[in-house]
Amino acid sequence: MTRVLLADQHPDIRLALAILLKKEPGVIIVGSVSEAEGLLALAKTAQPDIVILDSNLPGNPTADILTSLRCLDQHPKILLLSNSPTALLQTYQNNVDAITGKNDPPEILLKKFRALFPT
Repeated sequence: MTRVLLADQHPDIRLALAILLKKEPGVIIVGSVSEAEGLLALAKTAQPDIVILDSNLPGNPTADILTSLRCLDQHPKILLLSNSPTALLQTYQNNVDAITGKNDPPEILLKKFRALFPT
């Protein structure tokens, strides 16, 4: 099972991600949060394999969130969602496993998601 934690400030995006990913074999959504403090607390207890992270999550700066996630014992993979993924690529490329645009078609997100856990 691939354990996924969703972190986006918009409830509609979290819901859409949950619906999309629940169709993937072996994927379980272990939590959904709207701000950084909740993300870090839940990530410690839920032990996700992957965190899908909004690049504009309210709370701590994204760089701090990424550092905190990388310090967790289980080292989850991170798929960063952004309105401008190209602009963020150079900024975060060493701290994330994949970046995709919030406006990208679901197929693109799924392709990047699946690449994080090749079969």
